[in-house]
Amino acid sequence: MKERDYANRVMFMLSFREMSGYQLSKNIHHHGEQISSGTLVPILRNLESAGLITYRRSGKRKIYGLTDKGRIYTQSLREIGDELKKKMFVESVDQNLLYYDILTNYEDVEAIKKVLDKLGDLLLEVIRAGFRLEKKSSPDELDKLEREIRYVLETKKT
Repeated sequence: MKERDYANRVMFMLSFREMSGYQLSKNIHHHGEQISSGTLVPILRNLESAGLITYRRSGKRKIYGLTDKGRIYTQSLREIGDELKKKMFVESVDQNLLYYDILTNYEDVEAIKKVLDKLGDLLLEVIRAGFRLEKKSSPDELDKLEREIRYVLETKKT
């Protein structure tokens, strides 16, 4: 798992309740991943320096929680995820290709995870580029980016 994935997992766990580093580590372990304190501590420091989390002391322990900025961040990620899920469902109905046929098959889900692992960073770059163009109010450039991506995808269809 990548550091960014751990950071997002920590943020989501903290969106439900405050936790110590030990509790975060145990929670991550409970979900099937291992994380050492040598990995977790720098993540917590980075999230704190970004203003996304804060901590308070309880005896010798640090109890971490989200800042207002962190709550906005996690809520935004949830909304984007919900929008993506909705888009997948609508697309599947429109194309009579129901994703539940794929997403209920363990091997297919594992294949999708591998694709996301390999292409996830690229997808994020595309989203970032589109976001920058949208913020610059460049609809023509955003349309051009969409056409270019669609062209590449069409040429790769098998």
